[in-house]
Amino acid sequence: VQKRRRDIALYLSAGVEILYLCSSSDMYVSELVISECMQEGRALSVLKKVLYMDQHPEIITNMLRWLLLFAEYEDPPTVDIMAGYDLYGRLLLSIIERSNTAMMAWGVKKPYNPLACDLLKAVEIFADDSNFKTRVIDTSTEAMATVLKRGPEYNGFGKSDNMHFPFTQAFFKLLAAMNAFNPEVESPEHFQLFAKLLAEECKTAEERQAVKECLEFLLSLPDVQKKITRFETEPINDEDLELLQDLIQAFVTQSQPGRKAAAQKNGGTSKGRAKKAQSKAATGSSSKSDSKSEGSSKPPTPGSSGSGRAAGGKRRRELENLTEEEQIRLAIQASLSEA
Repeated sequence: VQKRRRDIALYLSAGVEILYLCSSSDMYVSELVISECMQEGRALSVLKKVLYMDQHPEIITNMLRWLLLFAEYEDPPTVDIMAGYDLYGRLLLSIIERSNTAMMAWGVKKPYNPLACDLLKAVEIFADDSNFKTRVIDTSTEAMATVLKRGPEYNGFGKSDNMHFPFTQAFFKLLAAMNAFNPEVESPEHFQLFAKLLAEECKTAEERQAVKECLEFLLSLPDVQKKITRFETEPINDEDLELLQDLIQAFVTQSQPGRKAAAQKNGGTSKGRAKKAQSKAATGSSSKSDSKSEGSSKPPTPGSSGSGRAAGGKRRRELENLTEEEQIRLAIQASLSEA
């Protein structure tokens, strides 16, 4: 039995590594998204099982590395295409579940989970995409609030060592992605949605103050990064710092009901990462941020507008009469032709 398990682990490890290397080619990725193993869910089902191979964290890390590479493609638009597969949504929920567990255990259980940083990075990719943003916010806010309530010192946010800083930076980037808002593709009710839900997780004035202090501390992350000399780190994006500042202001507003009306009257503008999506929309180029409206369990449909809203009238009724497989194939063909 042990030998069989080792053989399976070795087989999966090699398979995921090959998948990662091959996904550096856009030609291979174009073939992958329309392959039978992806359409029928076999590949995604296997990857979901890999996610729970706790005895082999290196395999999980490689799988998450592949997912990050795969999800970044805009030609072909991998996320827009895969959003139509139900199993892809289930894989995302499994990643969020594992990420939430790792976040809430951070600073509580030792040794620290080596996968925590990779899981946060994976969730951040989907939080920054309109196909999945609301789903990520709905399922991750409670865990993120739990972390923030503990304060920066407990979480080790001020530490510059190789264990703490990567987690802190990944958590910081996830916060920024959760607060990004693009009015071109998102409904007005999604403006400050994360800040609203974060405020609702705080039941007392002490909890609200703790969250605010933790968020404000993360604005000093560039100063913490300057202390690092023994390992390389990813540059801290000024746009993410701006988004975090906006989040703090929105959280304070949402925590004080008397000020909500003023915030709604002023409305919201696209900031930070959303600016990139707007500029792409203006030039007519494709972007994961201007894909179909999120929350839909069906794939993006041919002929839909840049905001991703479904085709209307007669065309919509024709599409609804198609089988799910036929809709997926049409979506793939349309996405590839647009790319």
